[in-house]
Amino acid sequence: MAYGKLREVRHLHREEENSARLEEFVNVLRADGRSEHTITAYRFAVKDFLDFMCGLEVNEVSHREVREWLHWLDAQGCSGTTKAARKHALGSFFNFLRDFHGGKDSPTRHIPNRRVKKRLPQWLSVEKTQQLLAVTDNPRDRALIEFMWGTGCRPCEIVGARLEDIKWDERIIKVLGKGQKERNIPLGRNAIKALQGYLGSFPHIGKTGFLFRRSLPVQQGGIQLQRGRNWVAFWRENRTLPDGTVKRVLRGKTLGMTGERKRTGPKPDAAITQAAALRRAGRTWPEIFALVSPDAEMSREAQQRLQGAAYYRLDDSKRSPLKPSEQITTYDEARAKAQELVVQVRNDSPREPAHTVDLEAPLNTRAIGRIVKDLGLKAGLGNVFPYMLRHSYATHLLEGEADLRAIQNCSDTRTFRLLRFTRTAT
Repeated sequence: MAYGKLREVRHLHREEENSARLEEFVNVLRADGRSEHTITAYRFAVKDFLDFMCGLEVNEVSHREVREWLHWLDAQGCSGTTKAARKHALGSFFNFLRDFHGGKDSPTRHIPNRRVKKRLPQWLSVEKTQQLLAVTDNPRDRALIEFMWGTGCRPCEIVGARLEDIKWDERIIKVLGKGQKERNIPLGRNAIKALQGYLGSFPHIGKTGFLFRRSLPVQQGGIQLQRGRNWVAFWRENRTLPDGTVKRVLRGKTLGMTGERKRTGPKPDAAITQAAALRRAGRTWPEIFALVSPDAEMSREAQQRLQGAAYYRLDDSKRSPLKPSEQITTYDEARAKAQELVVQVRNDSPREPAHTVDLEAPLNTRAIGRIVKDLGLKAGLGNVFPYMLRHSYATHLLEGEADLRAIQNCSDTRTFRLLRFTRTAT
């Protein structure tokens, strides 16, 4: 009888099989109605673990490999929240293997969850929110901020908000929230007023369709000072190609200079300057060749090059005269001239580009985040993101002595916990 430790035999080089299991898992998540953000996060976490396993068959993974992977994530600088989220995604993948492919129980259940430090949500005061509204420069952005502050909707709910779901008389809007749940949210007077002003400014929106839609970008152009002296304007225009299609191209044009135009280029050669001066003094070419090159006799080719350069230097008519340039001393002056040029180009360019913006499409979550961030920087509030307005909505209701259970209907769990803690502390 042989003695010694038992060594388990495990299969390697199963990258293709593991990838196929991952794609099946993603399809199941999509069939269950998970959001694309959740699917993307789960796919990334599981793929990262499979790459870490270097081809080990996924059904033969134990809790030891999962622990090693978590330690590796910690060494990469991942936070506790990130590690907990990826461990949860990996556990869902192993549960899928157990339910659909007869795999074993998830090895992540043998690894206890570490307590993750929860940060308090960030919000804006009433004064800061009013500063955010004050810097809006168009009706759509103002209506968007008023709507987010007055309803506490998530960005995904704002994207799916539709005009036909608004009951103007009752001041209620129905939104499709997280987990495909419908919620009826009251609209405040300021939100109603801002929405009516926004819809009145864009009559093409009509009475149906998405509430917040994309807008056709207005060509502004740009200005740049090149080499410290040339003001150059840049813009995009629609160019008609020979086949009849319209393509968007980047164009540029010099508007003027910071000072007078000067002739540029390489400095003149000393021999050419000396030969031109001697020729102007009446010396013959043999004498000039001897004076320019006293140590060695010049070749025939060198003599011809020197003669041509000296004649070009002597005859000013052969040199193109300097064209006068417009002098622009300040950036504001150059910017104003660039905008005049862009307006003229916009009026003369074709009106039907091949990539016309779909004005019926809604704003996406990235566009909403970009709008809020730009307004926050413009107002001097730093980095402002959409969820700050959602948390501000709940916090301001609490400051107005609203009922906690009523606030919970429009707040997520973390915000509700913060509100409950605040009410207990006060």
